[in-house]
Amino acid sequence: MKSKKLWIKNTGAQIWDNNIIFLGVDSNTDYREWQHPSWADSATPSRLLEPALRPGKTGTFLFTIKIPSAIGDYTFGARPKWRGSGGSIEWVTGSAAEWHIKVRREKIEIAETENSGFGKQFDAGKSKRGSFAILLC
Repeated sequence: MKSKKLWIKNTGAQIWDNNIIFLGVDSNTDYREWQHPSWADSATPSRLLEPALRPGKTGTFLFTIKIPSAIGDYTFGARPKWRGSGGSIEWVTGSAAEWHIKVRREKIEIAETENSGFGKQFDAGKSKRGSFAILLC
């Protein structure tokens, strides 16, 4: 198991409530090999930790992934998603945050994508509810 943080900055004009924004496993990632019992559901590793996120502020997703047991190279991707009216789920546009994980016999190496890193903007995108920027840790 490995705990990770992902920060999201509200670059739009609306306040985000943590009952509507979640971190979802990217559709290119098979969630079953990463799913940890702490997840909200099978494809939702985390909800926004802050109760509300005002424009210009940065919020936090804290989550744990299960590391695959087989030796190999893996990619875990996640990105924000919204719960719309009526319970529908809408992905926030933009690329997923990715962690490249190498499972070796004696150690596990985890690296972010080449244009990510602590305190560095990873991605920017927009949705009907506002715009965002993602930071990785």
